[in-house]
Amino acid sequence: MNRLAVIIHRMGPYHIARLNAAGRVAARHGRTVFGIEIAGDDATYAWQKTAGEDAFERCCLFQDATYETLDRKRIRTALVQALDSISPDAVALPGWAFAEVTAGLTWCRKHHAGAILMSDSAEHDARRTPLKEWVKRRIVRRYDAALVAGQPHIAYAAILGMPVERIFAGYDVVDNAYFEQGAAAARADAPARRRALGLPADYFLASSRFVLKKNLTGLLDAFACYRRNTAGHAWGGGGRGFPLRWG
Repeated sequence: MNRLAVIIHRMGPYHIARLNAAGRVAARHGRTVFGIEIAGDDATYAWQKTAGEDAFERCCLFQDATYETLDRKRIRTALVQALDSISPDAVALPGWAFAEVTAGLTWCRKHHAGAILMSDSAEHDARRTPLKEWVKRRIVRRYDAALVAGQPHIAYAAILGMPVERIFAGYDVVDNAYFEQGAAAARADAPARRRALGLPADYFLASSRFVLKKNLTGLLDAFACYRRNTAGHAWGGGGRGFPLRWG
């Protein structure tokens, strides 16, 4: 396999980091990674335009469009044209439901290219219905391998029919060096950083989108429980209150 195409509906910072890492490994073996981005914007993630690709070839099908405004036919047509141009030996696809997935999977089967499922779904993520799971199993059987997030996701991919020996973990990885360097810089000047951000000496940090499935109300309930059960020993206890900052 000399040419790998990775399909992503819209690239954020962690996609760039992952594809750069994959591209560097591939280059050592004389291979190339292509990142095919469907749209330059979407309605889910408040990312700024993200650049920084230096180890993979990047292609955006609809640079000035929002993903949710694109109809399935336009996505399918543009993606097939891109894959015809690149002619990859394998294509990594995000899941089983999106227009780019069905188009990419059909392209792989037509051109005898490897199809790799990328998934961070686990069985416990949502209520499962027999009909939907039957459809998923039929789709998953068309893939050759799977890259998933961890052990629960390996188990779910196996339930959907992917042979365990073809399932690999490591989908939801991050750039450890980036966070290690940033953390070291923050620790080196911790008092000044706290003052600049208005942070107390002790605080809890949650990093997520403000969407229902992230269960931020559950986080606040957990913090309230913590305060009740630790009384005056709690961070922010003693009647002083505890500041909440939303970024």
